[in-house]
Amino acid sequence: MKKKRILNLAVCLFLALSVLCSVAYLFIEAVHDCHGHGCPVCAQMDECVKALAGFAVGAAAAYFYAARYAGAACASVQRKSLRRENVTLVALKVKLSN
Repeated sequence: MKKKRILNLAVCLFLALSVLCSVAYLFIEAVHDCHGHGCPVCAQMDECVKALAGFAVGAAAAYFYAARYAGAACASVQRKSLRRENVTLVALKVKLSN
């Protein structure tokens, strides 16, 4: 179990570092002297944008599945709370007074 946790932490750190480096490179090289068509800096910036777009799609999918899981869990709890066997006024301890 500990190996899995360490591996997951390493993967998360690697992905966070990749995003951070891509964003930093885009900020630093945003005002570079472009040499026109075939500029290596522009090509690298394009690759950074593609990588960030890929991470965005992955993050959106993760949020979708997390919301779906949370919705299913809430629906399950709601169904269990609504499914009572003996729902009578006595069981609900309702006071009937005039």
